[in-house]
Amino acid sequence: MNKFITRFASLAAILCGVCLGSACGNKEGPSSAEDISESPAGGLPGADVVMAAISEGDYKKAISSLAKIAREARPEQKVDFMVLKREVNMKLLEAAEKDPKANEALEAMRVMSMGR
Repeated sequence: MNKFITRFASLAAILCGVCLGSACGNKEGPSSAEDISESPAGGLPGADVVMAAISEGDYKKAISSLAKIAREARPEQKVDFMVLKREVNMKLLEAAEKDPKANEALEAMRVMSMGR
């Protein structure tokens, strides 16, 4: 039992060291909030096309471009894609109050998310 406690304490100390060590250091990222807001989803290729289509009211193009990005995104771009998808969802929800085509786009986005 004493060996178990010693091993557990050692493992916990190592784990804490790794966690604390990885949290420290120089993090590279956008230098300001303006850098983040200038490019949707951290500069994901095609994100500007999606956002431009939404601002023009071309929801069909926005959803098809979003689906293309989903197919072509690399695993390391998954977080950026989720951010873009959330931004698109919020913009469509705002537009849905005035435009029924935005509701159709939201439904298409839901279907795309469910994989059906």
